[in-house]
Amino acid sequence: MALTREDLQAIRELVREEVRTEVREEVRTEVREVVREEVRTEVRKVVQEEIAPINTRLDKLEEEQRVIRDSQLKVELELYPRISAALDGFSYNRDRHDSLSERVAALEDTADRHDTRIGILELTKAK
Repeated sequence: MALTREDLQAIRELVREEVRTEVREEVRTEVREVVREEVRTEVRKVVQEEIAPINTRLDKLEEEQRVIRDSQLKVELELYPRISAALDGFSYNRDRHDSLSERVAALEDTADRHDTRIGILELTKAK
């Protein structure tokens, strides 16, 4: 069975159409991939541009936090001994005050007894 010229042309047209369809599909696929990659690249660029100021602010906040932490540590190191000494002094003064209060109370009792004795002596002398 020999193919006629018309058969060959029909086959050629079918093959051309199939090739065109496959090429179109491949081109569409390639275009989609290129577009996706461009979109991804653009999205990354926009995200990085948006994140850059946030990163700058975070860096500043971290630096401020470090300065505050260093200041707090310095205050603690400088003031803790002073606070401790002040509390020790307060404790000493309280103990001293308690001791003096006890002595004053004892002296008041002694003075009261002496007043009573003097009063009795004056009464007996006056008779």
